[in-house]
Amino acid sequence: MNEIITRCPSCSLSFRAMPAHLQAANGLVRCGACLKVFDARENLVDGSLADRHANHAPSDQNDDASNPIEQEQ
Repeated sequence: MNEIITRCPSCSLSFRAMPAHLQAANGLVRCGACLKVFDARENLVDGSLADRHANHAPSDQNDDASNPIEQEQ
């Protein structure tokens, strides 16, 4: 998956986008928080920040309710 992370210049919300979608929309996206339309390509997040953001995304794999741990007695 070849995705990028962009940041809304109005409210600073960061989110992921697919390059193919940006190309189809001429780079324009609408922020889901403040509804501002902006060019995602002009507001890319630095690669090192993007890696940190991706590592802190919630994961369904660590859901303890669906994977109970049995304790030995």
